[in-house]
Amino acid sequence: MRETGVRAFGPRFESEPDANSEVLLAPLPSESECCDPATLSHVHTVGVAVSDHLAADAVQRALLSCVSHAVTWRETEVAGLRRRLSTSEVDLVVASPSLADGDVLDLLAQSRRLGRCKRLLVVVEQAAPMVIHTLRTLGAHGAIDTQVDGVSRLVEAVRQVGCGGAYWSGSCLDVLHGQGPLSHVPKLLSPVELYVMAILGEGCDDEAAADRIGLSAQAVHAYRKRLHLKLGLQHRGQLVGVAVRFGLVRFTRRGVEHPGLESLRSRCVFRTRHRVRAQT
Repeated sequence: MRETGVRAFGPRFESEPDANSEVLLAPLPSESECCDPATLSHVHTVGVAVSDHLAADAVQRALLSCVSHAVTWRETEVAGLRRRLSTSEVDLVVASPSLADGDVLDLLAQSRRLGRCKRLLVVVEQAAPMVIHTLRTLGAHGAIDTQVDGVSRLVEAVRQVGCGGAYWSGSCLDVLHGQGPLSHVPKLLSPVELYVMAILGEGCDDEAAADRIGLSAQAVHAYRKRLHLKLGLQHRGQLVGVAVRFGLVRFTRRGVEHPGLESLRSRCVFRTRHRVRAQT
């Protein structure tokens, strides 16, 4: 029987978890030495930034059960969330990967680096591989997949993450442990190849992608051929399909989004260069 969620406590570095570990562990904050999961008395401020209204309401109910004493704010747009996280520190943030006006993974990554967001629990509607891998690299302390666990597990997830542990839905752990569809992609591709694939995944040609990345069209074409070879693809339509299913590209009513693109780019070893067009 598949375990729906994994909770863990214990000191570990959160920058790069051990790939061979059975459970993704989060480091314990100093307050957790006397933490009572039933009260979470050390949690004073909580931020909620969840796109789906039903899920957001469920999060609010879970917070009332766990941290009714805390000051809680709620944001539904990226600009509001950015303003909140740039002006104050938050003990716990419960967020979805995107809001009504765009992706927030890079914003959450920046907030974690600056120490603005002490604890982070992400609510996902499905475990898109790119999103889950990005959550690991940005130092999230857990992710709950509402399609697998349902909102009834939110209370436990909030308590575990708020008290210094971790909560990862089973579907998220499947991705991190290299199981399930497209699990071979991060093993085959480097961060550079994933980054190029994210841009090509929009369906653009090599010249347009080269302008975006800052490489020559010939270099992008070479990357495209390498991606087709490694992934066993025959044409660019298949490349777009894999990019979408992996979570590198998201087509929305607002346009094309790339979840965690800047976080992915920061892991790339090539240095992009801006080409100067000849003046006529």
